[in-house]
Amino acid sequence: MVRDSGSRWRLAAALSIAVSLLRAGEAFSPSLALRTALQSPGAARLSLSPATGQTLRWPAPRSHRRALSPTMMGASPEEEEGALQKLQAVSKSVYDFVFQPISISLPCAIGWWIVGSFITTGAIAVSLFTIQFGDPRVQTTVVATTEDVRNAQKVEEEAVLFREILADVQAAYVDPVDSERFFETGVRAMLGSLDPYTEFENNRDTQDLDIMTYGRYGGVGLTVGSDTKYDPVKGAIVSDDTRFLVVGALEGYAWDAGLRTGDHIVGIDDQPVKGKKLKEITEMLRGSPGSDVVVAFQRDGVKGDQSTVLHRKLVQIPNVPLARLIGDPKEANGYIMLKSFAETSGQEVKDAIKSLKQQAPNKKLNSVILDLRGNPGGLLTAAVDVAEAFLEPAAPVVSTLGRTAAAPSLAYSASKQGPLIPKDTKVIVLTSGSTASAAEIVAGAIQDHDRGIVVGEKTFGKGLVQQVAKLPFDTSLKLTVAKYYTPSGRCIQSSEYKAGGVGREAAVEAER
Repeated sequence: MVRDSGSRWRLAAALSIAVSLLRAGEAFSPSLALRTALQSPGAARLSLSPATGQTLRWPAPRSHRRALSPTMMGASPEEEEGALQKLQAVSKSVYDFVFQPISISLPCAIGWWIVGSFITTGAIAVSLFTIQFGDPRVQTTVVATTEDVRNAQKVEEEAVLFREILADVQAAYVDPVDSERFFETGVRAMLGSLDPYTEFENNRDTQDLDIMTYGRYGGVGLTVGSDTKYDPVKGAIVSDDTRFLVVGALEGYAWDAGLRTGDHIVGIDDQPVKGKKLKEITEMLRGSPGSDVVVAFQRDGVKGDQSTVLHRKLVQIPNVPLARLIGDPKEANGYIMLKSFAETSGQEVKDAIKSLKQQAPNKKLNSVILDLRGNPGGLLTAAVDVAEAFLEPAAPVVSTLGRTAAAPSLAYSASKQGPLIPKDTKVIVLTSGSTASAAEIVAGAIQDHDRGIVVGEKTFGKGLVQQVAKLPFDTSLKLTVAKYYTPSGRCIQSSEYKAGGVGREAAVEAER
């Protein structure tokens, strides 16, 4: 036989019974008028009213039990005696239940021990599995080093100082200060000291970044640029700030409303465009899909101003605006123009290759020209998707090397499906000085694997991996976290940031 001295559930049950007894005691003796007669030396005391310090000796001596008769509301001595005996019996049962050991058989004890062991072991295993492979939000605690704490304190001190400077300038500078512009100027200068591509993006810049990333926006399908005119006095072409030139009009959008390349925009929603900047015109034309905008324009050879209503839609920018056979169709030479690397770029290039194969004699291409001139880059994943159309299965495409755990070193390879272009098909990649980032990844991978030749100018040299962190108030931080390397180990990033252009302005101009 094995003795068990009790468990928590028995103790909880006993406490519940004790509470019930206390309540019964309160009902049994609501007034305790003669309590002073019960407080004899050596009597155990049970407090029934802690707020008033009233106590009752329990059990009461027989000589004193008659003193309780006033509180028994006329009960006889026999009834008192019976009630007290019942109460003592219940108290003894509670005491025995809590403090006296109970007897169970040995097989039963072993069985309960085995069941408890399995439950405990299973709970530990589930916890470890969840931490390792489960919800990524469940993380182990990382103990910060002294250096981490010191750096965090320093950042906090500098943030407080920056806030104080902004507040003092806003409150006491001799002229009114645009706090938003002042803040952005300070942040941009701070980030610009790192490299030309680490930037603070306000809400307008964040919208432009989303357009470049996803290849779509709410607009009218117009490409607009600065306009010029002939000055007879100077005898030369000069800039014209009273209107803007329509560089392109997409079919299904502005084209359908009557605008053509070469038209001159002079007003938007009854507002003259004179003196406005190109970015302001872009913002005026864009808007929520389903809304309208009235555009006033001039056309060469037509007198007076004209106007048309443009319906804003979700504009899908084609990443491959042109794909066709060039020269004699019998020679089966394909040409693909790739303008950007957005989410659908890889699929668009693959679809273009399949379409060219269908047009070629014998359904086979002799050569493919991939035009990356003026391509500013875009998504890393899109670059890998495009490259795998030309490379062997699982061929390395690009690797990244970072400094922290937030940007670990990674390697990206082509899929195992195999290229759409066979080995005997020649590949030519066209580049220019504004070919950058993801476009350089594709060109470098094709070159390193001897899959094709690169023809054109030296590329821009932007090989920095950037992460976009969302910030409050619809803003974001575009932060450089690593560098790109081609399969042979060449760093795409120019050794001097200005080697690819003059600072941030050159980088922005290259991306337009």
